[in-house]
Amino acid sequence: MEQQNTVNDEIEIDLKEIVRVLLSKLWFILFLGVILGLILLIYSKYVVDPIYSSTTKVYVLSRQSDANVTYSDLQTGSQLTKDYVELVKSRTVLTQVLTDLELDMSTDELASMIDVNTTEETRIITIVVNNTDVYLAQKIANDVREVASAHICQVMNLEAVNTVDEANIPTRPSSPNVKRNTFMGFGLGIFMGIAIVLVIYLMDDSIRTPDDVERYLNVSVLASIPILEDESKRKKKRHRQASAQWTEKKEEIPKMEDEA
Repeated sequence: MEQQNTVNDEIEIDLKEIVRVLLSKLWFILFLGVILGLILLIYSKYVVDPIYSSTTKVYVLSRQSDANVTYSDLQTGSQLTKDYVELVKSRTVLTQVLTDLELDMSTDELASMIDVNTTEETRIITIVVNNTDVYLAQKIANDVREVASAHICQVMNLEAVNTVDEANIPTRPSSPNVKRNTFMGFGLGIFMGIAIVLVIYLMDDSIRTPDDVERYLNVSVLASIPILEDESKRKKKRHRQASAQWTEKKEEIPKMEDEA
């Protein structure tokens, strides 16, 4: 029982010491957090080109009339939207878009700009185009919608693919998120600062207190001689005065020799 209490006391002392060390280096931890936060702020705002996202939506109709559509038909149609997603980013659609807009890029580069997803349990397909140019993003989104709609109707033998929303002209960049990146940089800097302080503390095996003697050398401290700060200052002052007096005497010796 006594051994368990001793272990708990040692753990508590260690935790207190770690907290004391972290608080003593709080200025360094905060400084590192501010520096990394500023670096990511400058990088996100002035180095990285902003990306704008233009969104358009289409609705897929089957061959059946609206009056005969059942829940089972709607569920089946929503399951087929995965096929529609693949058709939107097919090589046929991308090649036609590149030709229509006379874009100087490969189909893979164009595909990387396009995100296609579907709303759950619906037949609505959302097409998002990301580009550094707001107007080009809108043009690509509209043309992809038109070409993909015709391609889906031809391949899937559908009645129509109707437009829900035309592509918009984005007014704000979708990325990078300057505020989020700044806070992430600040948090990363805080974490790195804490890690650096703890590593230096744990690797420092120098002995500074009687507790360190008992901890590292397993030797009990019989007594300690305190050094008074005032006494130390007085000794330094007397040493400086003696040095000054000796300097004056050395300067007087050549003068006396000249007079003689």
